[in-house]
Amino acid sequence: MGKLAQRLLAILGNHSLKLAAAFVLIATVRIVSVYPVYNHTIDEPAHIACGMEWLSKGQYTLEPQHPPLARIFNAIGPYLDGARSTGRNVIYQEGAAILTAGGNYQERLTQARAGTLIFFWLACGALFWLASLEHGRPVGALAVLLFSATPGILGHAGLATTDMALAATFLLAAAAFIWWSKKPVLQRAALLGVSSGLLLTSKFSALFFLPLFLAAWLLLRRKAIRPLLTSGSFASIALALAAGALTVWGVYRFSFGPAPGGFSSPAPEIFAGIRQAQEHNAQGHPSYLLGDRNRIGFLAFYPVAFAVKTPLPLLLAALAGWWMLWKKRNEGAVAALAIAASMLLTGFASNINIGTRHLLPLYGAFALGGAVCLHTWLKPQVRREW
Repeated sequence: MGKLAQRLLAILGNHSLKLAAAFVLIATVRIVSVYPVYNHTIDEPAHIACGMEWLSKGQYTLEPQHPPLARIFNAIGPYLDGARSTGRNVIYQEGAAILTAGGNYQERLTQARAGTLIFFWLACGALFWLASLEHGRPVGALAVLLFSATPGILGHAGLATTDMALAATFLLAAAAFIWWSKKPVLQRAALLGVSSGLLLTSKFSALFFLPLFLAAWLLLRRKAIRPLLTSGSFASIALALAAGALTVWGVYRFSFGPAPGGFSSPAPEIFAGIRQAQEHNAQGHPSYLLGDRNRIGFLAFYPVAFAVKTPLPLLLAALAGWWMLWKKRNEGAVAALAIAASMLLTGFASNINIGTRHLLPLYGAFALGGAVCLHTWLKPQVRREW
């Protein structure tokens, strides 16, 4: 076993990037192969309709409760094939009309779903980068293997929805922040700002995820706070904020007009969307857990849901990896812990408990923790200590 472990470590060390790319390619084939197997889910036409409005009408008014980034990619394939908005005001009817126009329903649905592949690839690349920054490229390759083989990831990567975009942009923003924290120069700040802006235009739950991730990271890395509070870093932070705001405004087509409340502002749709999201959360959503139903969710919903829907080997390896990272948290590799904390805290506070897809970035923390566990186990000297 010792020689085999050494050989595997050598392969991981010498070919980590190629292995990660191969894992992504295999997963891509698996995702694409089921496009023609399943008809559309209830949400896919709605997202396609809103993205098509952005593309063909240059506006975003049908349903602003979700930001437009993922929806643009959901609609771009059908748009390039000649599809356009049909003028219906109900998003589900509008999306269904776009999918069935011309009699090529399956082709249009495939085109729409293919747009989500961009975010799956981005998520895998961001996870590899994040893992490499904290643990090295071999752990990055293992993290991509675990992430790209997870059923919850494969399933949502094959749908024309917003959930994979949230996972991808969150992991990208987390990696950009870790990179910036190591050297807070302006170039890294610009990337941090752009990635954070993309995150905020993927789903409004990012308004909770990102601050909670930063707070958890800073609590775990208290010694890293003082080096970041310099005159140079303040300019870097200002640039990141400006780049983020400009990115958000750009995704909303640099719109300007009256927002809810009567004042005029850039991207007024974002304020309408946040208000709708707040109202939805306040009203709750029909939820079910272990035989009970309600409209305000359950505190145990997400822990139970992830416990039963995550493959047991990944779940156990992730928990073991998190424990290892917690023991060595003073050494600085705490991104997986911060991601997990931000996801679960948001889940506890949410009144909308309808699936693990709303906390999809948590699978990135699972994959990262699991990769740390596997890589540690492969080291012969570490196994002897155990």
